[in-house]
Amino acid sequence: QYQKQFCDGTIRNQFFLDNVLKYSGVMTSQEVLRQRREEQQSSLTEWATEDQMSKIDSVLKSVARDWSREGREERSVVYDRLVGALTRHMPLTKGEPCCSGGTCCDE
Repeated sequence: QYQKQFCDGTIRNQFFLDNVLKYSGVMTSQEVLRQRREEQQSSLTEWATEDQMSKIDSVLKSVARDWSREGREERSVVYDRLVGALTRHMPLTKGEPCCSGGTCCDE
């Protein structure tokens, strides 16, 4: 059950980030992957550097802390204004996935 919730949350987060990128006129994750596949001419694997891995580790720890039950109060102070602004400027349409885990509905 927890693994399914985690996977669903990951998909919803990627959907949200892709919409932010699309709205900003930047390539989405799927467009980047498609472009990489088209441009890939060799089978060489590109590995991440130690510095890149350290940054990713730091970001994931921050996300886990910020979005845990224990981080709720701090998250509210930091993110409520951002989420409110995003909701005003990029409202979900009925039926789209939303951060509550369900689908967006009329209020």
